[in-house]
Amino acid sequence: MSWPAPPVRRVLALAAIAASLVVCGCTKESSTPTPSSGPPSPSVTPANPTVTTTTPTLELPTASAVPLPPGRTQEIETALASGNEAAVRGVVALPAGAALSPDLLAGLQGLKGLRLDPTTFHPISSTTALIDGSTEGQQWTVYLTLDGGVWKIAATEAK
Repeated sequence: MSWPAPPVRRVLALAAIAASLVVCGCTKESSTPTPSSGPPSPSVTPANPTVTTTTPTLELPTASAVPLPPGRTQEIETALASGNEAAVRGVVALPAGAALSPDLLAGLQGLKGLRLDPTTFHPISSTTALIDGSTEGQQWTVYLTLDGGVWKIAATEAK
């Protein structure tokens, strides 16, 4: 069984850099010689050309939602680390009556040692939010959903 699709669009980090060279008052000599009656005209090059760069920023929608209660990130981390099916059910959003398949439990092993940063909690709707997480050597975007008044993991995505 694979992770359910995130309830929101995937959030991708944008790393595009645009550069432009501003050159004013320049003339360009022709690359092919042409007969002329006078000396060639000089080309003008600015002494210090200006290079500007901009980095686009990704603006996430912001919504009003139930705040993440203090200690909830530790509850999620502890439940995932325990491997206990009942504990995992309390922190992972599952359809009613759904069984925790061996594939799902194996997939959760990739999140062993997950540390969530509560300061990055960002509601994007009244029932969905994002939070940053990390495991040894891997950064994660963790999608949360409000399920029965409790924030639970809906999906994860490696950064």
